[in-house]
Amino acid sequence: MTKEIKKPELKYYSIELEAMVPATLKYRILAKSPEEALEGILKAQPIQQPRLIFPAMKRISAQVYDYGTRIIKYSKKF
Repeated sequence: MTKEIKKPELKYYSIELEAMVPATLKYRILAKSPEEALEGILKAQPIQQPRLIFPAMKRISAQVYDYGTRIIKYSKKF
Protein backbone atom coordinates (compact mmCIF):
# COMPACT_ATOMS: atom_id res chain seq x y z
CA MET A 1 0.00 0.00 0.00
CA THR A 2 1.63 3.26 -1.13
CA LYS A 3 0.47 6.65 -0.01
CA GLU A 4 0.52 9.48 -2.47
CA ILE A 5 1.81 12.68 -0.96
CA LYS A 6 0.14 15.68 -2.51
CA LYS A 7 2.36 18.71 -2.88
CA PRO A 8 0.57 22.02 -2.48
CA GLU A 9 -0.05 23.70 -5.81
CA LEU A 10 1.82 26.94 -6.39
CA LYS A 11 -0.41 29.84 -7.41
CA TYR A 12 0.06 33.51 -8.08
CA TYR A 13 -1.59 35.90 -5.65
CA SER A 14 -2.19 39.63 -5.68
CA ILE A 15 -1.47 41.44 -2.43
CA GLU A 16 -2.91 44.85 -1.69
CA LEU A 17 -1.20 46.56 1.22
CA GLU A 18 -2.68 49.76 2.60
CA ALA A 19 0.01 51.58 4.52
CA MET A 20 1.25 54.90 5.75
CA VAL A 21 4.72 54.67 4.26
CA PRO A 22 7.42 57.12 5.25
CA ALA A 23 9.66 57.64 2.26
CA THR A 24 12.32 60.07 1.11
CA LEU A 25 12.11 61.51 -2.40
CA LYS A 26 14.97 63.51 -3.89
CA TYR A 27 14.40 66.14 -6.56
CA ARG A 28 16.72 68.37 -8.57
CA ILE A 29 14.99 71.64 -9.41
CA LEU A 30 16.33 74.61 -11.38
CA ALA A 31 14.71 77.74 -9.90
CA LYS A 32 15.35 81.38 -9.05
CA SER A 33 14.28 81.13 -5.40
CA PRO A 34 13.49 78.49 -2.76
CA GLU A 35 9.78 79.29 -3.07
CA GLU A 36 9.88 78.74 -6.84
CA ALA A 37 11.79 75.49 -6.34
CA LEU A 38 9.10 74.23 -3.95
CA GLU A 39 6.40 75.02 -6.51
CA GLY A 40 8.44 73.18 -9.17
CA ILE A 41 8.12 69.89 -7.30
CA LEU A 42 4.56 69.54 -8.58
CA LYS A 43 5.89 69.15 -12.16
CA ALA A 44 9.21 67.43 -11.46
CA GLN A 45 10.16 63.76 -11.45
CA PRO A 46 12.30 62.36 -8.62
CA ILE A 47 15.95 61.82 -9.58
CA GLN A 48 16.06 58.49 -7.69
CA GLN A 49 13.62 55.82 -6.71
CA PRO A 50 11.93 56.51 -3.36
CA ARG A 51 13.98 55.41 -0.35
CA LEU A 52 11.65 53.67 2.07
CA ILE A 53 12.25 53.93 5.82
CA PHE A 54 11.08 50.48 6.91
CA PRO A 55 11.37 50.83 10.72
CA ALA A 56 9.00 53.79 10.64
CA MET A 57 6.46 52.09 8.36
CA LYS A 58 2.97 51.78 9.84
CA ARG A 59 1.02 48.97 8.21
CA ILE A 60 -2.73 49.22 8.39
CA SER A 61 -4.11 46.16 6.62
CA ALA A 62 -3.33 43.66 3.89
CA GLN A 63 -5.60 41.63 1.63
CA VAL A 64 -4.56 38.59 -0.44
CA TYR A 65 -6.42 37.72 -3.65
CA ASP A 66 -6.10 34.99 -6.25
CA TYR A 67 -4.21 36.59 -9.12
CA GLY A 68 -6.58 38.30 -11.54
CA THR A 69 -9.60 38.22 -9.21
CA ARG A 70 -11.01 40.44 -6.50
CA ILE A 71 -12.19 37.65 -4.17
CA ILE A 72 -10.40 38.08 -0.85
CA LYS A 73 -8.67 34.87 0.25
CA TYR A 74 -6.96 36.23 3.37
CA SER A 75 -6.99 39.51 5.26
CA LYS A 76 -4.94 40.70 8.19
CA LYS A 77 -4.71 43.93 10.18
CA PHE A 78 -1.37 44.92 11.64
